[in-house]
Amino acid sequence: MRERKAKYRLQIQTRLAFDDEDPEIFNNMVLWDENAFRWYDLAIFEVKRTLDWRESTLMSFSLNNMPKSLGMIPARSIYDYNSLNYMRAKTEVARRARLFSYRVFGMVPPITDNDNLNAEEWGV
Repeated sequence: MRERKAKYRLQIQTRLAFDDEDPEIFNNMVLWDENAFRWYDLAIFEVKRTLDWRESTLMSFSLNNMPKSLGMIPARSIYDYNSLNYMRAKTEVARRARLFSYRVFGMVPPITDNDNLNAEEWGV
């Protein structure tokens, strides 16, 4: 069988946000003008294999692990486009507790391919 790989280019697009700007600039569904706000290459990486259940369950990320120059914009409400990332940055203790619980209580069992969770509740 032929080995399959996927190659990715990690890029970032940045801009300054001013108090009088439309909040829509934080909407990730709105494209920015690429001539005014160019893309910068951060890395090129290749995925050679998928993670198994244990590896993927132990996987985590933290938005607190970034340069101070990027910063985190505080959210003003749950409807603010910044609220999801702001919440993720403030829940570091929950991420650590999840990983600690695996050491204390063991790993959670894998979800089987045919395990249709909550299907009966939804009439499926």
